[in-house]
Amino acid sequence: LASVIEASPSLFLSLSVLPSFSSNKSRPSTLMMQRKTVYVLLMTAGVFSLLVFHLVPMNMSYNTKFVRYMTAPMADTPHPVVCTPVKPFYTETELKGPKMNKSLLPEAWCLPQSRYLPLPTDNMHNCSLPYVSMSTNGRLGNKMCQYMSLALLRKVFGIRVAMVEGMKHQIGPFFPKLSIPVEDHKCFPGHNTTSDYNDLYLKLIEWSGGRLPSIADSQLYPYPLKVSTYVQDYPCPRTLLLPLRDHFREELSFQPETMKKARQMLDDALKTVRDNSTQPMTVITVHIRRTDYITYITYRHHLLPLRMIYFAKAFNYYRLRYARPVFAMTSDDPKWCKENLVDKDVVFAGGDDPVVDMAILTLGDHHVITYGTYGFVSAFLGRGTIVFPDTYGEPYTYCFNSTFFQPLYRD
Repeated sequence: LASVIEASPSLFLSLSVLPSFSSNKSRPSTLMMQRKTVYVLLMTAGVFSLLVFHLVPMNMSYNTKFVRYMTAPMADTPHPVVCTPVKPFYTETELKGPKMNKSLLPEAWCLPQSRYLPLPTDNMHNCSLPYVSMSTNGRLGNKMCQYMSLALLRKVFGIRVAMVEGMKHQIGPFFPKLSIPVEDHKCFPGHNTTSDYNDLYLKLIEWSGGRLPSIADSQLYPYPLKVSTYVQDYPCPRTLLLPLRDHFREELSFQPETMKKARQMLDDALKTVRDNSTQPMTVITVHIRRTDYITYITYRHHLLPLRMIYFAKAFNYYRLRYARPVFAMTSDDPKWCKENLVDKDVVFAGGDDPVVDMAILTLGDHHVITYGTYGFVSAFLGRGTIVFPDTYGEPYTYCFNSTFFQPLYRD
């Protein structure tokens, strides 16, 4: 109100010198009521303006942002309140909790987790800024992890990202809602350097000074990426992706025809275990990776293939929690699954199309996975709990206690 008075003194001067009326005693009372009404309306407008400024989100970019300052403490305030800004990344204790054995998780395996998700992505069309693109090697699970890793950089740091033409051709036909643009020479002229994903992530934190642009803080920060960079490895930062599960479930939704076929195949498999029970069925989808991964996990992680004891533990985990669980499997080795795991409440639901099989796996109420990015992505795009084999280290590293990412010791 004071600012309005200073800005428009003539308004209030005019209010103070309104012409007097005749000797009718009711006129001064009417004049006073008019002045009070004007004052109330001005105060209401001022309060409304303050609420709009603080509550309505603003479109922000690195080029134009409003900077908000704390009001200076009044002279008669002996002990002004000091506002300590919250750090943009969670601390190790906040993520893992006091009960997690931190000695089992080398610090290099756990990247800092951002507090502010999701962030506004308002720099994608500024072609003068550097950007990040990524390798498109590997199979379907790798490619989807690479896509999500790019989107993660975009959301955490607000930087420009682009997928190469090959990635668009390989996953675009199956997922119609992809939001990352394709690398073209007009706005994405090419990279100046290469990097591994973890190294780039840590450099972005360093280059941003440990500060991130966020909805909660509209200060002007420098653009954190210095040069256009090509990520050359196969990232899948699981624990960084977990907070964005709902977002990616929407963005990486399958074509309607794929989902229709997946539901039909899952329903056909579940018919073999349906009975006259009135209890609701809880469907747990299970992905079992074998074939090439048996050799890979031996020389890469020095681990033996998962034994039957892991699947017994994983199935019992749900049998103890639900009255009528049914396990629907897909695998790259269906013969082994049918010979070793099919039971009265365990069926095989997969086929020979990896995209449809992945859609089947997302339909479960909960999930059991083994190793590989394919199984993780399938369960990640679903709902409910994900049980995974815990080896106290690679290839699954969980850096915080999650309510739905459940480790289960494999042996």
